[in-house]
Amino acid sequence: MRIVAIFVLVQFFMGARRPPAEDITSTGKLVKQPLYSNILAPRTPITLYLCLSEYESLQGDTITCLVNISKQMRYGAEADALEWEGMVNVPESVQNNGSIYTHLYMQSGNDVKPFDIIRKDLSLQQSYELAIDSLNIGDVPQVELYSKQRLNVYQVQPKAPTGKYLLSNDGEEVPSATTDIEQQHVLGNDEHVQREKEVEKGIDEGDDEVLFVKSYWPRNLTIQIIDDQTEYKPSAVPPVVKGKITFLSEQERNIYLPVVFYNNFWRMEDDIVLVNDSTPQLPLHIELGFQTPFKWQFFLQV
Repeated sequence: MRIVAIFVLVQFFMGARRPPAEDITSTGKLVKQPLYSNILAPRTPITLYLCLSEYESLQGDTITCLVNISKQMRYGAEADALEWEGMVNVPESVQNNGSIYTHLYMQSGNDVKPFDIIRKDLSLQQSYELAIDSLNIGDVPQVELYSKQRLNVYQVQPKAPTGKYLLSNDGEEVPSATTDIEQQHVLGNDEHVQREKEVEKGIDEGDDEVLFVKSYWPRNLTIQIIDDQTEYKPSAVPPVVKGKITFLSEQERNIYLPVVFYNNFWRMEDDIVLVNDSTPQLPLHIELGFQTPFKWQFFLQV
């Protein structure tokens, strides 16, 4: 563990080195890139809305949230972090290997809207992981951010292989001692869609092996807003966070938006529960808070 920590620290400081202030454009001309700063200053008032739903989109007036949380915070204030714990009613679609989604909406400024109005606005959102509704620069920035993440985890469970007793005279085949958890691997976001459709019949991978996809429920959900006040150049961000920060130029200001980080670093195999028709309710512990850029980059690298 000590070696891993030293490696991460070296990568962090070495990777954060910036190139010269002048960068070569596609035309071969040297152009000095401006610095981009966080649109939100420390302790800016923000409001977070969290909705847990079986629906990937929150369009419509009849959609209800399985968990509905709203919290007023000060950006970057660890004392304002929220914790929620309780039992969640699991819909039949989720019990039958369907998905469940976390919808997070953050807004800053004085014009705070109720969540039912926000939910109607989400019909205008694109299917991006991070989308922007509006951005008006003023004394108090009016920022509205939306982030969506699938909560449950799909894993492939292969058919248990067979083996033979080495000391057996008749060579009787017996199930392998390898556990199901040891045989599983996590699916990617694109791959799980096809796996969902094939779960009932199984997936024939050849050699008489059939893979089954099963849905697992995490007991813990940790969502952190990155409190980063570093000034960046888009071409000089640390490699580990490249592509994760949204840069904008609005009203003669160069800014970037706060990053929403779903922290699964501490999630272990024991922290996920198999979801089926025998689990109409499942426990969930939610943490909403902030994270420093140093720890964020550490979690991304390990």
